[in-house]
Amino acid sequence: MSFRRLLSTWGVDEALRQHPGLSISPDESAALVLAGTVVLNASAPGLEAISDSYQLSITIPKEFPRAYPRVRDIGHRIPRQYHRLTDGSFCLGSPVRLRLLLADAPTIAGFIDKCVIPYLYGYSYFEKHGRMPFGELAHGERGIIEDYQRLLHVSSIEGCASMLLLIGQKRRLANKQPCSCGSGIRLGRCHNRTANRMRIKLGRHWCRREAKWLIDDYTERSAANIAQALLNQMPPPRRNLKEAERNVASISSEDAINEKAVA
Repeated sequence: MSFRRLLSTWGVDEALRQHPGLSISPDESAALVLAGTVVLNASAPGLEAISDSYQLSITIPKEFPRAYPRVRDIGHRIPRQYHRLTDGSFCLGSPVRLRLLLADAPTIAGFIDKCVIPYLYGYSYFEKHGRMPFGELAHGERGIIEDYQRLLHVSSIEGCASMLLLIGQKRRLANKQPCSCGSGIRLGRCHNRTANRMRIKLGRHWCRREAKWLIDDYTERSAANIAQALLNQMPPPRRNLKEAERNVASISSEDAINEKAVA
C-alpha cells in the first residue's frame, strides 16, 4: 500500500484537519508518527466544558487498527504516575474498550476523538478540581483488568477470560453454557446481549486470542506468586527462589498427571 493511500485509509488527512497543530514526524520504527499540539475543547454530560492544549506524539503501528497507537506526553506536563503503561505511554483503556470504541470509526481521527480526548479531558479536570470526572480505575495493568471486569460484567481475571471464550464461540453454542458472571444461569438468559454485541463488534477470533493472552498472563503471575509464597515459608538459611520455582513446577506437573488420570 502506498504512503498516500495509507494516509487516506487511516483517515490521517482528517485527523490533521481536525488537529492542525499536529504534523507527520519521521520514525523508522513505526508506520507513522504524528507529533505536535492537540487542542482540547471538550465537555462531558453534567460537567463543565474545558479548553486546554497538550504536546503529544502518537505512534501508529503498521497493524493499525488491529494494534493501537501509543500516545506520549512530549510536553512533560502529565505526571508519569497518572495512568501510564510501563513504556510511559498513556493507559487509554483495556484492549476490549479500545476495540469497541474504534469498531465504528477505525481511523486515526476516530482514535484521537474517542480515546485520546477523553483522557486529556480527564487529566485537565483532575488538575483543576483534584478529582477524576468519570471515576477512577487502578493504575497500569491492574486498571486494565478492572476495565475488562466492568465491560464484561465479571469479578475476576478468570471470569474475564471465560466470558471472552464464550463470546469467541458461536452464539447458539455459547448461550447454552453457564454465564461467566457467576449467576449460575446460562448465558442465553443472563448477559447474552453483552456477549452478542461484543461478538459482532470485536469478532470471535479476536476474543479467543485475547482470552488466551489473559490466561497465559494469569498463569504466569500465579506461578510467580506461589513461588514467592513457598520462598517465604522456607527458613532464612535455606531460602532459594530457584528451589521454590522448581517446587511450583513439580506441583503443576502433578496436577497435570492427576487431571489425565481423572479423565
